[in-house]
Amino acid sequence: MRILKSFTLLLLLAVLPALAADDLPRGTKITVRIKTTLNSDSVTPGDPFEATLDHDIVINGKTIAAEGATARGRVDSADSSNGGQTSGLLIIRLTEVETKDAIYNFTTTTYTRQGHGRTGPRNRPGSISDTIAGIGHPSNPADIDTGGSIGKGSGPAALIPAETVITFKTTSIAKVETK
Repeated sequence: MRILKSFTLLLLLAVLPALAADDLPRGTKITVRIKTTLNSDSVTPGDPFEATLDHDIVINGKTIAAEGATARGRVDSADSSNGGQTSGLLIIRLTEVETKDAIYNFTTTTYTRQGHGRTGPRNRPGSISDTIAGIGHPSNPADIDTGGSIGKGSGPAALIPAETVITFKTTSIAKVETK
């Protein structure tokens, strides 16, 4: 009986590390590249987004997911810029990574992007209306207030442009679904 218990314990100790090699433990860093631009004025909480792994995920010397694998996440919070009246806010998190063999579901830290909103009266000196009227000229083209977004990061909406690289950190152990 004692030999059987010892053998069972040795067998478990030999098998557990092999099982753990495929786990995605809490605290794993996952770096992704966002596929399409996320805009706080057009997304809502719960909306999904897609990304690709920017680096392999390697656990205990084993590649769990290769660079280029599909990653997915969701929008946790999206506050509109209200037509340029306030700064937009966008909070996202990663929720899964899919490989050819499995889908890893987990929770991660969040990533937050704040829009660059304008403060003060809309028709201040140097505003677009003054420029059009010929009264003044903005010192910096990015300071022109059009009431909306002008390109990457210059408008009041919070933007996460396509191709942005973000590193998330898992806050739970992944649940693995094999295909």
